[in-house]
Amino acid sequence: MKSNTMATTEKQIWKVKSYYFLFFLSYAAIIPYLNLQFRQAGLSAAEIGLVAACRPWVAAFASYAGPSVADRLSAHRVCFIGAFAVSVLARAVVALPVLHSGLFDPFWAIYASMVVSDAMFSICLVLADAAVISSLGDPLKYGQIRMWGSAGWGVMALGGGWVIAR
Repeated sequence: MKSNTMATTEKQIWKVKSYYFLFFLSYAAIIPYLNLQFRQAGLSAAEIGLVAACRPWVAAFASYAGPSVADRLSAHRVCFIGAFAVSVLARAVVALPVLHSGLFDPFWAIYASMVVSDAMFSICLVLADAAVISSLGDPLKYGQIRMWGSAGWGVMALGGGWVIAR
């Protein structure tokens, strides 16, 4: 029979595994189709390339700067929730019907949306990873937990492919 502490720890670990699974499952539902959405909004191939090229650079900078601010303020939870909310809202801008109306050039709105969204998303990843690693007794267990993110991505890839094929 397991102790309450062990059961609580296992519940917490399953919550974290579920977080990674759902986080990357939702990410996999969006990211592969962004360039198609940008094209549909009227961006040229060069503009799509520019948006795609800036994203990793923005994420690289933000993944250091954002968590540093959270450390300095000792406000990891607030920074995580804030970054997550801003990332979702910024990503939602891409889906606004006005961008697809043809009334104006949507490049700058999409560019700004993706810069903000990817910056905030990278902050979420680093803060979540740091929280998981610091809460584990054995840092070698991190891979077993983080693997659930890859599983979520894989499930969405298979499920999304099946839906598209129908």
